[in-house]
Amino acid sequence: MSTMLTYRWFHSIWMPYRRDFVEFFVDCRMWNKYIHLDQSARTAERTRQRLVQAEADIQRLEQALADKDLEAFRAWDEYSSVLDALTKQVNEAATARRVAEQTITSRVIALEAELRQVRQESAAEKAQLSNKIKQLEAQNAILEKKLQKQHDLLDKKVKEHPKGYDTKSAYKFASIDDLLAKSN
Repeated sequence: MSTMLTYRWFHSIWMPYRRDFVEFFVDCRMWNKYIHLDQSARTAERTRQRLVQAEADIQRLEQALADKDLEAFRAWDEYSSVLDALTKQVNEAATARRVAEQTITSRVIALEAELRQVRQESAAEKAQLSNKIKQLEAQNAILEKKLQKQHDLLDKKVKEHPKGYDTKSAYKFASIDDLLAKSN
């Protein structure tokens, strides 16, 4: 106890006994500090024991810290390996996407080229068919003119013959001429 605290405590004691109590406590402090070495040896032993226990606690805590550090290092290694694997998968996916885009782009270009070729061929066929249709229309016009001439000729022959004359054979020959004209 500090002296100040001791004096405060002694203020509550009756005045004649106060000095005796103060001397008694001062004597006790001197006894413990200088005379009674056994008590100080016990204090030193307790301090040594506490020091040994504190060192053991420090070693235990250092070991726990080393274990945690090792565990954290292993976790970091696992995290790094997972991160590397994910990065590799992302890179592979990006490569696959680029390859797919290039494949799709090349396929689209090929299909566009094929479509242009088909359109060109279709336009060429259309032009050929258009020319053929024009030729057929021209041939048809020529044949119609010939047919018209034959009909005119036949009508002329029918008018020249007398009324009782059989014109069925003339129509028969006219229809044969029409068939021959159509086949050419």
